[in-house]
Amino acid sequence: MNKIYKVIWNHTTQKWDVVSELTSCRKKCKSTRLGIALSAMVLGGAIAINCNNAMADVILSPDWRPGTNNSGVGAATVSGKTEYITGPNVVQSGGSGLIWMTVEQAILNGYTTGDNLSGLIYVNTGEKTKTITVKDEVTGAYQTLQVFDTDSFSQRDAGTGGNETIPGFSGTADFFNATRFVTANNGGTAILDVGSPAIGNFFKNTQLAVADGEGSSVVWNSVNDFYFQPGATMQGGGVTQKIIDSMKYAGTITDWAGKVHHINSLDDLKQYNQYLIKSLEDKTLSYKQYDAEFNKALIVTKHNYNVDMTAGGRIDSTPYKENVGLLAVLHATNNARAILGKTGKLTGVLPAYGNGGGIVATNGGTGVNEGVIDAIGTEMIAYQDSTIVNDGTLFVWDNNDKYALQAEGMVAGSNGSSAINNGVINIRPFKNAFAPEGINTAIVVSNGGMATNKGTINITADASTNDNNGKTRGVNVGAGGSFINSAFGSINVGIAEDKTATHSAVGSVAIEVQNGANKVVNEGTIFLGRGAQGNYGILAKDAGSVDVVNKGTITIDGYDSDAPALNVGMLANNSSGMKNSGIINVNGLNSTGLQVINAGQLNSDGTINVGGEGISSGFRNYGAWVEGARSNVNVSGKINLSGTGAVGVFAKDGGSLTLSGNGAVLFGSSDQIGFYVYGKDSAIHNTGSGVMDVSTENSTLFRIASGATFQGTADASSALTASGKNSYALIATGKSDGGVASTVTSGGMTINLTGEGATATLIEGGAQGTIESNAIINMDNASAIAGIADGNGYDISGKLINPKDKTTLLTAGAQLSSTQDKVTGYIARNGATLNNTGNIIFTGKNTVGVRVEEGAVGTNSGNITVQDGGVGLIANATQDVTTINNSGNLVLKGGDNANRTTGIKASGTTTTVNMTAGTISLQGQGAIGVEASNKGTVNLDGSAVPNFASDGSGITDQIAFRIIGDGATIKTNIAPGTLLDASGERSVLFRIEDGAKQAGSLLMKTSGTGSRGIWATGKGSNVLAEAGSDFQILGAQAQGLYVTGGATATLKQGASVNLVGDGAVVAEVDGNEYALDGSITQTNTGSVITNEADISSPLNNAKGFITRNQGLLINSGNIDFTAGTDNIGVWVDNGRFENTGSRIAVNGVALFVEGAQSQITSTGGD
Repeated sequence: MNKIYKVIWNHTTQKWDVVSELTSCRKKCKSTRLGIALSAMVLGGAIAINCNNAMADVILSPDWRPGTNNSGVGAATVSGKTEYITGPNVVQSGGSGLIWMTVEQAILNGYTTGDNLSGLIYVNTGEKTKTITVKDEVTGAYQTLQVFDTDSFSQRDAGTGGNETIPGFSGTADFFNATRFVTANNGGTAILDVGSPAIGNFFKNTQLAVADGEGSSVVWNSVNDFYFQPGATMQGGGVTQKIIDSMKYAGTITDWAGKVHHINSLDDLKQYNQYLIKSLEDKTLSYKQYDAEFNKALIVTKHNYNVDMTAGGRIDSTPYKENVGLLAVLHATNNARAILGKTGKLTGVLPAYGNGGGIVATNGGTGVNEGVIDAIGTEMIAYQDSTIVNDGTLFVWDNNDKYALQAEGMVAGSNGSSAINNGVINIRPFKNAFAPEGINTAIVVSNGGMATNKGTINITADASTNDNNGKTRGVNVGAGGSFINSAFGSINVGIAEDKTATHSAVGSVAIEVQNGANKVVNEGTIFLGRGAQGNYGILAKDAGSVDVVNKGTITIDGYDSDAPALNVGMLANNSSGMKNSGIINVNGLNSTGLQVINAGQLNSDGTINVGGEGISSGFRNYGAWVEGARSNVNVSGKINLSGTGAVGVFAKDGGSLTLSGNGAVLFGSSDQIGFYVYGKDSAIHNTGSGVMDVSTENSTLFRIASGATFQGTADASSALTASGKNSYALIATGKSDGGVASTVTSGGMTINLTGEGATATLIEGGAQGTIESNAIINMDNASAIAGIADGNGYDISGKLINPKDKTTLLTAGAQLSSTQDKVTGYIARNGATLNNTGNIIFTGKNTVGVRVEEGAVGTNSGNITVQDGGVGLIANATQDVTTINNSGNLVLKGGDNANRTTGIKASGTTTTVNMTAGTISLQGQGAIGVEASNKGTVNLDGSAVPNFASDGSGITDQIAFRIIGDGATIKTNIAPGTLLDASGERSVLFRIEDGAKQAGSLLMKTSGTGSRGIWATGKGSNVLAEAGSDFQILGAQAQGLYVTGGATATLKQGASVNLVGDGAVVAEVDGNEYALDGSITQTNTGSVITNEADISSPLNNAKGFITRNQGLLINSGNIDFTAGTDNIGVWVDNGRFENTGSRIAVNGVALFVEGAQSQITSTGGD
């Protein structure tokens, strides 16, 4: 590497070129050193002819050099009048006196001592600019993560980077010192046209055009390119320190999962980084672990060098002892004005680092740009009590590929200083591979300065091509600074000067607020356009307590890719005092209006409108996002949700939201979430008066997750309404990483379910909930559900992530009542547990008190009243053991034969319902006490048997027990010798269907008029009344057995039938099949009754058996009705009868036959 450099003006490219001073190159030469911030160099001369000389009042020396024009020599003065000044044709200096060397060169020439870097390497991994997407189970969106870009990895020799060279003083120094073209004073005006296309190179104490004093002004009208940088200056006695890193590959390492890797080359490092990225995508590696795991692969050694810039006194330091002083192209002081005219244009490299700028104002002066400044460095700067105004166009940074210096459009960094933008400021992203010295920024304000934007700031005037270094910033408000984006001002991110979308680098920001900032107000517009990603409208990070207010409009439309980084309207990161009193429009993809993290604080009494691209994109947009302990958002304004899947507030990992005043989340589309509370100690505090109503389909008011808690109260502020179809007032899901369950406790709160299918509380995936006895749940629309306990836990998108967690628990004690149809009290499923102690009264149609499904356990001790087709308890499962334990009373009202009210339904092999206490009161038409199907089991103890409506009450056709399918079981545990009684009119004790079986010593009585002991129907259904069976047929027209629909029944020898009621019948067989409402569903089904028992009775008007509609009666027993009168032994009504040797003796009619299809077969008997 060459030691000494100079800068020459290249006529072909019209740019400054960096070349070696030691080469004989006379053509265009590029620097071999990149990334050095405006190093001191020697300026090669340039010749130009100024064609405006004939118009000039004053013509300056054509050849302007340090040897002849330092200390003000050759400068013009315009006093009290207006004069036109023609500037030099050549402006050139020599070197700054600063040289840059490699470590080896610096050691060789005596500038430093220290480690020799020969043979050592440096691995350049760049910044984390590659964006990957990982499904975030918390938000249900694809989370964007920034990782190192494997494709950008490179290796070089240590110490050869642009920012790793050693500085020293040169033996020669030839820079401008106190040079000047013109001074206007005493009310004078100097209008300047400088002929030299290039002005450079190194300067001290130099202001080229100065206006000094009230009424004085200077106007620069020419187009000039600058390399305007300070000459070398001694600081700290000429001794400085340089630290240079070297690296080596770590060799054999073990990762977090115990896997061994061998990192011995750049290719190994690339493969290892790809492995880490894949692990992030597979979620086997957390993002918090990524940096530490990556850093295992490289060993970094720091090399410290103490640098003597005089090479041990060998270099004379005298030329370097004078300070740089103030550097300026145009300087206004003492109430004067310095103006870049409408035809004027400044380009190139301008002063920076506080040394001055292109246009400088001091001591009450005003600097104005009416033209164009397109440069690196500081374009305009105001010092104490002074003002700079941009009425033209500023281009911040000029796409120069040589320098690391950032650009700043306007700077107001002193007490009483002011920067006003009325024009346009376009910021270009830094695009070079080497890192910049800072961030390209439109306006910088601090230390008592004030800045106002009344124009337009485009902070990504063209696209970022290197996101490692391409971050841009609209306004940087430092300590003591104030800024107003006026009602006329606009700051745009992610759109170009022509308003088309342009890619912005992650971290770009419209307004950044630093610690100690005085006041920031946005009254205008901030727009994060289509190309924005990972960008911010207003950002305060580690800023302490600030005064920041949005009174204008912030709009987020960022959609830079299908998986962009999160865009944020206002971010408070470890900062407080921010406030939104305006409007924030949240659109685009992966956006949030407010974000508060790391103990930040932010208030919003304005309006936040949350739209978006819909949940099919994989991303949701948020009104407010608050994360981390002591982080808080106070919302007293409105959050309007318009986008499908939009989220009002997301509180995570200890963050909290306070809803105060009229604060509310208002729903406007489907699948939305009002408040999403995630993680232990995260909280929502509602002290406001706003309505809490989830009003849209499939939406949720509160989602409580990962160990978060919700505590309701009896206050009006705690009242919730779910008015949307299939909406949820409260969802609690999952546990924290430490196993703490998410919890919901109702207290005495009120939940109004006014939407069809709305649910008050869903407890899932290991969460726990309590609906206390003083809670009020108003179920005011059809299909509403008071509570669900679901062992399955789902992410925000509905994906199952935690199956069958048996610790899921819902405890309920509220008193439920509703007049609506199809409402449900509580549901337990997928291994969850439900405990209900509250009473349930539903008077609508087809309601359910408690439903328990696959693998769950439900315990009910409350009294349940249902009617008109409702069901008190339902248990249904096919795989996992599912149980209901009931000790409450069941009251069954209303209904009709087509829509019967039922007390208990148990369905499925693994399902059991135990009723250990309480009563089943059948009060409705056709009510069914207990139903078992599909091998389900019901166990009834003691008094837990159905009680029929009184005979003569007008309520008929009730069924105590309905058994459907083979294996379905209903067990009663009553005192020995006790007979179950079908006491209601046309009531049935047992109806068995579709293959169900009933066998053994069957004991029952039928005391109701027209009642039946057993009704068997359907193919495969069978009754076997063995010896010892006892049928007491006590009611008028009552029957012991009724067989239809292809069922079969057998009365074995030894079975006893006592016919007591008038017209009592032992059994009837009917070839038709009848539905519950009495309608015929099939005919000629093959129903069969076989009688092997001996039947006798002294009753008058008794009937032994009836066979109808091709039903078949096979009789091998004896029938003796001789003691009574008007009896019928067998009545055949289009039925079939086979008598096999039995004797039928009747005082009346032994065999009564009617109907043309009747068939009689007798093989014996009489």
